[in-house]
Amino acid sequence: MGSWSASILGNDFTEDLLPEFKAVFHKYDDKTALALLDKYEAKYISEDEKFDYIYALALFLWQKGRLTDEIKTRALEAIKADKLTAYEEAGKDVLAKRKRVLSELSLKLQSPQPERKKLRRFGILRFVRSGIL
Repeated sequence: MGSWSASILGNDFTEDLLPEFKAVFHKYDDKTALALLDKYEAKYISEDEKFDYIYALALFLWQKGRLTDEIKTRALEAIKADKLTAYEEAGKDVLAKRKRVLSELSLKLQSPQPERKKLRRFGILRFVRSGIL
């Protein structure tokens, strides 16, 4: 996985997920989309990717005014449990930035969401290959 910053979307994996999230939430109602994403996560998301996955999903849903209590809780629990091993290995400055980013994400997820946004279709490659769409 290529990583270029400590931000939530600062790596190839999470950046690639955004168009996929848009596609599944465009095609399905929120409940169905989340159920499909649960199946996708169980089958295709490795243990090393789980934190990044839930952070990206929670941020995406919050930005679109669709964050559920379940996803918010999962993300907040992940923030507490994340050992930040990869960021420790990158050095003190990177680790401090990632801690700040996660603290900001925690605050954001607990703040009022923007109004619900309609999503236009954008990207489907990964989820089509996995059989979700």
